[in-house]
Amino acid sequence: MKALLTLLTLAVATAAAPARAEKLELSTVKCKDLISRPKAQLEVVVMWLQGYYTLENAPRIVDYDKMQADSVKLGDYCRKNPNESVVDAADEVMGE
Repeated sequence: MKALLTLLTLAVATAAAPARAEKLELSTVKCKDLISRPKAQLEVVVMWLQGYYTLENAPRIVDYDKMQADSVKLGDYCRKNPNESVVDAADEVMGE
């Protein structure tokens, strides 16, 4: 499941990526840095995080409504906690 979501995320990121390659180390990125990025990059990060937090044996479904809801929740949380790491924010918002 995670492999499929990772491949899907990479395909989306590659299609929407600018000409130069860029890496984003989520464990070191602060919320304020994430929410200042272009919307397309935030969407890719949320999709990756959804794959990360999805159980291995969960149905192989891309739920766009959930992705939108998670984006809003993560964005709201990050605006209120700008110095928190993205990983900690995602644990709080998306971890179960």
